Amino acid sequence: MVFVLDKLCNYIIYIFLIHFCWRISIRKNPIFILASFSTVALAGVIDNYYGESYFAVYIVWCLFAVILLFEDSIIHLGFLTLGLTWFMGVLDTFSVIVSQIIMIGSANNRSGLEYWQLSAYLISFLIEFLWYYLILKKNNVYMDNIRLISKMTILIMAVVFEMVIVNVYGVYYKNPSDYNLYLHFRFGLSLFGAIYAITATLKLAVKNYLYDSQNKDLKLALDIQKDQYQYQKENNLNLRRFRHDLINHIGAIQELLSSKQYSSAMDYINNIWDVTNKLSSKIATGDDYLDAILNYYNYACEKESIAFKVSGRLNSPFDNIDILDITTLFGNALQNAVEATKQVENRAIIVEIVDKQSEIFVSIHNTCHQLIIPSNQKLTTSKKDKINHGFGLNNIFAVIKKYSGEYYITVDSMEKDYCFKLDISLPRGGNNNHGSRNL
Repeated sequence: MVFVLDKLCNYIIYIFLIHFCWRISIRKNPIFILASFSTVALAGVIDNYYGESYFAVYIVWCLFAVILLFEDSIIHLGFLTLGLTWFMGVLDTFSVIVSQIIMIGSANNRSGLEYWQLSAYLISFLIEFLWYYLILKKNNVYMDNIRLISKMTILIMAVVFEMVIVNVYGVYYKNPSDYNLYLHFRFGLSLFGAIYAITATLKLAVKNYLYDSQNKDLKLALDIQKDQYQYQKENNLNLRRFRHDLINHIGAIQELLSSKQYSSAMDYINNIWDVTNKLSSKIATGDDYLDAILNYYNYACEKESIAFKVSGRLNSPFDNIDILDITTLFGNALQNAVEATKQVENRAIIVEIVDKQSEIFVSIHNTCHQLIIPSNQKLTTSKKDKINHGFGLNNIFAVIKKYSGEYYITVDSMEKDYCFKLDISLPRGGNNNHGSRNL
């Protein structure tokens, strides 16, 4: 029975690491879940029958149990399981020696398994949980985000320390009488060094990911601002040309009126009116920076044959939101809307603004293909290149959280396509410590 419990303890740690640290979902089909659990139990029964834990059995049950339980590609789950088997084996070596020192006063290499040795899993799980809670969850970063080279570095570093620790005790396995306090002290230093080195490497990997994310965020914001600047530049150039020709236009109208060609004069005036209408800002919300973003995307939608409509108005400008955050929030949201809408036949984007006394509501609706919203409202990019895309979504959520706002996402079925709705609420005034409107 001890071998069955041994496998179950391993199984629980696998579930924790893969589900929480790698964010891979567990299958909803109970048949797969039962098959996964049965594989673990069968492996425990086999080892219990032979009275020994076989490595081949361990590898097989790990692979089958993980592949059956989680929703992901078989290849990815296979490599992930092998890597975790390696790393968990290293960490278990540390934990087993700790348990042996505490329970029987010395480490040994006997192949038998006793119930008290299962306490090693509790030590391993505690260390892994602290890594997850204090580094990954605290920074909202997960193992699938960090670079592969960082994961390999952590793995190799753990193996090196395992070799050191095993060699420290390997000499004494055959002569337990040589155990002394100094040996345990050396083991403690090696164990501390291993945990510290892995922790430092994991922290560095998370920081690198956050820096990369920030750089991509800034680049995206600058690209959006560059497009807006180009739009304003072209608009200003056209305005200057129109002003330059204004005297000629007035002269032409005067000539038409003096010759009583009233119909032609009216047509000429209408043409000029159309030109001035194109040069003027069509959208005015009450916030100059938001106007610049909306007018740019109105222009961009016209080029893509996307219907773009804005309704509502602010009573006063956003008084507590940085310019960069306005660009990040609304620029990313509208850019995502344009990208999604371009993929369907019925192309439309609607922005609704409602300004209450203490709260601002902004809704952005766009047509899209069918999309499933997860229960945690955390969308991921649908693009294949997930490394270089998807930051816009995270930025939207981060800005809303920064200003103590809320968001809600829904997808409604339409006659032909679907309608994606992003509803945002931002408190009016609240957190003025986030910075001024000046860059």
